[in-house]
Amino acid sequence: MEAHAPPRPNIPDDPTAVWPHLRMVGVRSSLREYLRDLWLWRNFVITVPLNELRAQNQDTVLGQLWHLLNPLFLAMIYYVIFGLILGISRGGVENYSAFLSVGIIIFNYTRTAMRAGAKVIVTNRKLVQAINFPRAALPLSTMIEGLISHAFGLAVMC
Repeated sequence: MEAHAPPRPNIPDDPTAVWPHLRMVGVRSSLREYLRDLWLWRNFVITVPLNELRAQNQDTVLGQLWHLLNPLFLAMIYYVIFGLILGISRGGVENYSAFLSVGIIIFNYTRTAMRAGAKVIVTNRKLVQAINFPRAALPLSTMIEGLISHAFGLAVMC
């Protein structure tokens, strides 16, 4: 008896001609293609931060209100310590409390966005290795999460 080999599938020489969404492994795409892919992943970039924020404050009493109260309490504490107790001169700033609030809110947003953006690739290492997607979507989603969480403070700041 002769054993027959299974039939070989009909795979063309250039698979990207038949399946245009396939890419060769290890080949970098152009910046234009990368930005297009990032745009195609925009739902991921928006949905992930919204779910993270819901999960983050789900069990707290104040919930999302804490994102507004935290910078306001910090501004009050800094104003009392540096403005009233230590009596540090304001350096020609007329509205010192507004100046202080703007500085604290912008600093907190920058600090959280940079810290989370740097950590997100490492914490999602398995996801990065498992599927092919634009890696910039992860830090971008953390920046959007910080922007959403600081939205109340930014609205008060404006």
